[in-house]
Amino acid sequence: MSVDAPFVDSTIIEKLYTDALSFKDVIVASSPNGIEPLCGIYRKSILPKAREFLDDNNHKLQALLKELNTQKVTFTQKDVFANLNYPNEYQKALKKI
Repeated sequence: MSVDAPFVDSTIIEKLYTDALSFKDVIVASSPNGIEPLCGIYRKSILPKAREFLDDNNHKLQALLKELNTQKVTFTQKDVFANLNYPNEYQKALKKI
């Protein structure tokens, strides 16, 4: 779970966890903005494939997800997955609180 997405709440985590009981490799959130790879649950069994990607200097989670049995859970909220990486993003988020 990404720590720079403070608006992800327990209902999203609970939904991912509940759906994770029946998935094979990865379960990730999906929003109107697309797949949210840092908001997901990954099985340990994907470690060899992840290591292969890293050994090939491929650090793109989206590419890894395409190689795995990935299940998406769709959420309609767009701003809930907003990342706060810069001070201006933080200031913008404060206005929503």
